[in-house]
Amino acid sequence: PSGVGKDAATISDSKVVTGTIAADTVTTTVQTFTFNNMKKKEPVKETVSVSVEKVWDDGDNEENTRFNSVTVELQRRAKGSTQDYQTVKDATGNKVQKTITAADNWNCTFTNLDKHVDYTAANPVEYEYQAVEVKAGDVTVTNNEVGRYQVSYSTPAKDNDGNFTCIVKNKLIPEEPVRETVSVSVEKIW
Repeated sequence: PSGVGKDAATISDSKVVTGTIAADTVTTTVQTFTFNNMKKKEPVKETVSVSVEKVWDDGDNEENTRFNSVTVELQRRAKGSTQDYQTVKDATGNKVQKTITAADNWNCTFTNLDKHVDYTAANPVEYEYQAVEVKAGDVTVTNNEVGRYQVSYSTPAKDNDGNFTCIVKNKLIPEEPVRETVSVSVEKIW
């Protein structure tokens, strides 16, 4: 039958479709075409975790000033950005925070966090994460101080899988010595 095309296709183990299309017309030339059908790889949403370790520099609480708990908040920004870190919020809009205690060995881990700003982008940009102390007990951290403690942070370390480790340190600020005043009476005799 003239004008009817025929094709013969085979699928190899690598899922490549190859075939031939030839027209049923009176011709002496057969043209062969090869088709490679490849399924587009869908982007995968990757996640990371952030581990937080709380360190106390207070002589093993020798002055009994240590708080019973601290609350740390998770923050992030796009990798390489010079913008300030922004507080991470959950699906309901609440700040992502955890309260840790001695019972937790002063450690916690935030899990299932987005690795990329937009994982569907052609070249996805990763997030940088950090954890900051926002409260010690019921006292809010202000200007990196809480009670008699100075709060400091290590640069978050990142492992090969993109997970972060943050160290939050509270160093006890020594009390100013109490100065006593003494009254002295002086009499000048000539």
